[in-house]
Amino acid sequence: MLFNKYFETKKELKKIAKKLEDEQRFFEISTEYEKELSIKKAVDFEAMMETGKKFNNTEFRIRDFFVYSDFKRKKYKLQTAVKDFSIHIGKIVALSFLFSIVRANMLKFSDEGVTTVHEIVKEYDANLEEYASQFNTETMSTMEIVMTVMNDIRSNTYYGIPEDEILIYPRLSLDDTKNIGTCRNMADKFTTIMNLIDPKFQAKNFAVSLDTDCNTFTFCDIERPIEPKFLEQYEKGEMPLMELSKFAGKFLANHLVTVMKSLEDDYYLVIDVTNPSIGIFKDGKVYTFNAEEYKFVDYRPFSQVFTYTEAFDDINRGLLLSIFKDIDLEEANEKYGVDAQNKVLEKIKRLD
Repeated sequence: MLFNKYFETKKELKKIAKKLEDEQRFFEISTEYEKELSIKKAVDFEAMMETGKKFNNTEFRIRDFFVYSDFKRKKYKLQTAVKDFSIHIGKIVALSFLFSIVRANMLKFSDEGVTTVHEIVKEYDANLEEYASQFNTETMSTMEIVMTVMNDIRSNTYYGIPEDEILIYPRLSLDDTKNIGTCRNMADKFTTIMNLIDPKFQAKNFAVSLDTDCNTFTFCDIERPIEPKFLEQYEKGEMPLMELSKFAGKFLANHLVTVMKSLEDDYYLVIDVTNPSIGIFKDGKVYTFNAEEYKFVDYRPFSQVFTYTEAFDDINRGLLLSIFKDIDLEEANEKYGVDAQNKVLEKIKRLD
């Protein structure tokens, strides 16, 4: 994802929010920054100023329905709720049907087509295996291997839309002659390499949604080049980031990362190659060290089951078991946090 500009804007917003809080001039400021500061944030702010807690929309709707609504309004609200619910259910059914058709068609190659694709994948992965052979898990830590591979992929890949792509093998878009790709291309390549280095990593593609409103995220020191043509089109508004509706965003992923096991620690790591960063499974969610919060990366099981089905059970099991694991976040942050990431990168770059 192209989040560089988002994060720069959000850092500025943090300063604005502080000024807002000090001077209590929310609506004046929100008018000037209306694209960044939502109505919900305005309402939350006013609620905090008046009551000391954020506005509870669900509580308000329940109270409005039972206390303030007359029979006519109650009837209208119930009819609207039933209608909206029916539309939402219809969307879920339609999307499920669409995904099943798309996935079936992607897998239904002719015999000749299957052979050709398999040969391409076999040849491609043989080159990745040669690259993976330089790593030794007996002499290198998980962190050293992760940061080296992440740096090699991201710093040598220009973010942009690849010209040729086989969706069920997105890594094929990145090789010695092609270095333009999106999150799915980079994540799939990283996942494949980690498993070639050592199957014990159990790396899997992980469908998630990123919180673009996060203003606490910090990149580690890895170059993140962008394909010039893509950047130009984006800045002209000709190729905007895909923004899902509020409803669709609850179910569909907008990003692909990698989930894998640490060989030294009994927990799963979440590696985002596109936005170089590391997180872990904890308390049934993803905690991102680079954002110091849980909500930055959010799992989307609906997208996972239709796009990377083979990893669905293992990912769900890992998230569930993380609820019962006693993981010390401070200790984990010392090993995998931003400072640790940059220290390993310094070592890697010195060796280069």
